[in-house]
Amino acid sequence: MTPFGGTHDHPPAALLKALRDPAFYAADGPVEVRETHASLVFLVGADAYKLKKPVDFGFLDYSTLARRRLMCRREVELNRRLAPGVYLGVVPVTREREGFALGGRGAVIDCLVHMRRLNDGNSLSALVRRREATEAGVRRVARKIAAFHSGAGRGPAIDAFGRPSAIARNHEENFAQVRPFVGHAIPGETFTEITEAARRFLKEQRPALLARIAGGHIRDGHGDLRAEHVYMENGVEIIDCIEFTRRFRYADTAADAGFLAMDLEAHGVPDLARAFVAEYTHASADEMGPVLGFYQCYRAFTRGKVACLRWAQPGQEQAARDSELAEARRFFHLALKYARGGGGPVLILMCGLTGTGKSTLAAALGEVLAAEVVTADEVRKRMAGVPAEAGRDEPLDTGLYAPAMNAQVYEALHAAAECTLRRGRNVILDATYRRRSDRAAAGTMARRLGAELFVIECTAPERAVRERIERRRNEGGGWSDGRWEVYLQQRAAFEPLEELRERERIAIDTTQPLAVQVAEALWALEHRLQAVSPSREGASRVQVPGKPVDGGL
Repeated sequence: MTPFGGTHDHPPAALLKALRDPAFYAADGPVEVRETHASLVFLVGADAYKLKKPVDFGFLDYSTLARRRLMCRREVELNRRLAPGVYLGVVPVTREREGFALGGRGAVIDCLVHMRRLNDGNSLSALVRRREATEAGVRRVARKIAAFHSGAGRGPAIDAFGRPSAIARNHEENFAQVRPFVGHAIPGETFTEITEAARRFLKEQRPALLARIAGGHIRDGHGDLRAEHVYMENGVEIIDCIEFTRRFRYADTAADAGFLAMDLEAHGVPDLARAFVAEYTHASADEMGPVLGFYQCYRAFTRGKVACLRWAQPGQEQAARDSELAEARRFFHLALKYARGGGGPVLILMCGLTGTGKSTLAAALGEVLAAEVVTADEVRKRMAGVPAEAGRDEPLDTGLYAPAMNAQVYEALHAAAECTLRRGRNVILDATYRRRSDRAAAGTMARRLGAELFVIECTAPERAVRERIERRRNEGGGWSDGRWEVYLQQRAAFEPLEELRERERIAIDTTQPLAVQVAEALWALEHRLQAVSPSREGASRVQVPGKPVDGGL
């Protein structure tokens, strides 16, 4: 059994061997193979060939040749709406005397979707990771999607999928599938808050949902509009729409637009998400109103569910499982943000003595929160032109760590944080923050920018700290110059966090497993943010980018 709910079968070994052979395609270069739970893609030269696995997951049925042939044809037909030059056709795999052939005259044993190969580096997700995605680019994407939605199919059969009862079924299915992961990937309180908010929205905003049907906004859309499916190539190419079930494709156009906006925010570029929504709203003449945040919450929760299902799949390396768990937590945290009506960015100060695990926890939290992590040790050495591996055995408050240099480092940290917070992105500043004045400066900046401030104090017993410091010095690498003598000096000079309000301060014992540290920190952050979020008693509120706050999920 697979975590997706069906039996998992691979194509015959002999066929796979043939498809991995460059001679099968009359090509000279190597064949690169990529695999998902439902397909295998063979990349050779300028071409890509997708083979659907003979699987039946209930919602997706490729179990017979007839089904695979039908789904291949449907995939090409549907995806040509947004990428006509990418989807070249369906090619049969035939059995010949000498073996398997591509488009031969023998018996058809399977079918391949033939595509023009796209450059991985041109995907929107890759551009975001390299910090090369631009506002102009996402605005082009928005205009293309708006034009696509304008001409997409509609009618009574499609409208039925926009009815509150149909939307509720999709949500309840999600909730049931995530429930086994409560306490692991998602805290119980978070799960309850999201489910209650969704059910409340469906009840209180029923007129808004029905108005979307009347306004012609339920369309035969894309259904899986993620940044990795958008390519900034030949203008804009958008691939991989849902072909295997109408239920995931027939939906409110706001669900499509909200999906990509959510995914951009999950990638840590909320400024680009806002630009995308603003341009889509203008190009489509569709304000979307409260339903946008509702569908963003749904899409984020669904992505968290999918990551949970992958996390539960047996036979994975631990690193892969850890990555899936972090992804699930990131999407559930984002879903909670939408359920609460958005809100501003968060500034987190990692606080504590050298060797207490600040940087390790900061990096892990940065992944979950899609936050920019800025480390004082790196800033300090870059400012001084010192390589990371160049250790400096200097006493506290001398040399690179002299008061004047410390002041410059914290000014640089706060300047970097301000730039990122202004774009709406969360920030984690990784430094000792042993002085109240530095913490106060960060707090003043956060209040000025409308960001929530939290200080995570990392603690560990002296024995554990000493072992970490010795191990780090023996292994080398990294930006830190922390030594046991520095730890003792910092401890003597550390100014207690007495000036902070209780809700601003979070203490984490870093001798716990990293996954436990992350879970505790995330729970504490979400619990504290709840105190400043809209009331759970009435309808929550959704911030539509560029528009006043309106009632919604």
